[in-house]
Amino acid sequence: MRQRTSRRYENETPIEYSKRLDDLRRRASQRLETESPTEYSKRLYDMQNRALQRTNNETPTQRNERLEEMRQQAALRLSEETDEQRNERLEEMRQGAAIRLSKETHEQRNERLKEMRQRATLRLSAETKIKEDQRLEEQRRRDARRRAALEKTKVQTYKSAVNSNVNYRSLGPFTITCIHCQAIHFPEERVGNKVNRDSFGDCCLHGRISLEAPIFPNELILLFLGQHPLAQEFHKKIRNLNACFSLASFNVDDDRTINSHGIYSFIAAGMIYHKINLAVHPTQNPNSDYERPQYGQLYFLDPDDAVNERIQHPYNNEINQDLVNRLEKIIRAVNCFAQAFKMMREVETETRQLASAKGIAPPHVRLLFTNPDG
Repeated sequence: MRQRTSRRYENETPIEYSKRLDDLRRRASQRLETESPTEYSKRLYDMQNRALQRTNNETPTQRNERLEEMRQQAALRLSEETDEQRNERLEEMRQGAAIRLSKETHEQRNERLKEMRQRATLRLSAETKIKEDQRLEEQRRRDARRRAALEKTKVQTYKSAVNSNVNYRSLGPFTITCIHCQAIHFPEERVGNKVNRDSFGDCCLHGRISLEAPIFPNELILLFLGQHPLAQEFHKKIRNLNACFSLASFNVDDDRTINSHGIYSFIAAGMIYHKINLAVHPTQNPNSDYERPQYGQLYFLDPDDAVNERIQHPYNNEINQDLVNRLEKIIRAVNCFAQAFKMMREVETETRQLASAKGIAPPHVRLLFTNPDG
């Protein structure tokens, strides 16, 4: 029967060949439309098993012939497709890759990258001079297509406020979401050589870095989003508030030798360092007056006393006291450093009480912040 069928196929005309293939496609399409999910899963399972058996039984020569035939068929399809078909195919590939990448775990990702590196190393080691030239030529063509596509894209520009003869490029809307960490990016930040162009390296390194999202107090979120009764005051005085609740002072030498035209630039010269109070309590100056508590020292005080000290500072006397009081409670509740200072105060009080009961001088107590890694 196979011999008769083979002879029939050998003797058929091109018209009969096309008609037979169309008939096969039509019947296959009808079967696919009527099959149930169970039949669909079983068909795919059978296809995978048959393909696996074929690949396991084939010799190295047969495998190379099969791969070469597949390359030729793929090259033929790519050479015949239009620009519209090519864009549709690439977009479909990007979407499929995005779905796969968003679902894979870190272990799966590392395994996939390891296999890709191994395959690339194997290909390059077995590559002949002719194939190397073909690969480099194809890469140059891809780069040329990419540059042509960028040149065709209408990029919005705007005039410089300082020099009207200079045009600046617009980065586009700030709306592109990273598929790994959901960080927002500009369209111009996309990586051109990535299959999925919504994967970025400057936020999470294409999914390699995973940080646990911090939990912010609801009242603080409302203040930042402008949905709190004190939000207007909060945004108006936000720089004063930031300095008001800082645990250390920022110190740096500002280099003003560079004459900058346009947007103001803060140029640091030398080392950047932070200054904190080494003493728990304010020190006494030669005039027997105590210095005002500042930075971390304020977290050793009771919350009400700390708020009064912050409000009485010359730069903060116009800030709403209710707002400062709310922020004081929020920071003491969630900030680990503020809580450490609070615990230090309790340790100090307990140490003084024990020393007083024993009739001895209280020992020195130190608060040490260390790196979690040791």
